[in-house]
Amino acid sequence: MNVSSIAPAAAPYASPSNAAGADFKSLAQALQSGDLAGAQQAWSTLKQDAPWIARASSSSAASSTTSTSPIASALQTLGSALQSGDAVGAQQAFSSLQQAMQSAHHGHHHHRASQSTAPSQPATSSTAPAGGVDTLA
Repeated sequence: MNVSSIAPAAAPYASPSNAAGADFKSLAQALQSGDLAGAQQAWSTLKQDAPWIARASSSSAASSTTSTSPIASALQTLGSALQSGDAVGAQQAFSSLQQAMQSAHHGHHHHRASQSTAPSQPATSSTAPAGGVDTLA
C-alpha cells in the first residue's frame, strides 16, 4: 500500500513526520524566495507539527544535552534568526541544518544500504562468523 495515497485524508492522525516534511519544504521555499514572513509562519507550523524541533531549537535545550548535536545547534540558530527577522542568517542556518540532517541521514541509513546490497544472502552462522554480524551495528 502506498502511504502517500492515505496521507491527505489521515494527515492529523498519520505520522507527524509527514506534516513536518511538508512544513520543512514550505520553510525551504520561503527562505529561498526571500519570504521572511512565510518562513516565520512555516517555522511556527513546523514546531507545532514536530514538537521535537521546538524542544531542540529552544535555548534551554541548547544548553543541555542536545548542545552537542549539529542539528539542534542549527535549529536554534535558525529559530533565533527567524525570530529576529534576520533573513540572511536564517538562510545560512537553514543551509547548515540541511547539511547536518544529510550527515545524520547518511549515518542512519548506511547500515540499511549494506544490507540491501546482498538481499539473497541471509546473515547466518554458516555464511558469516558470529562476531561479523555484531561489527555491522
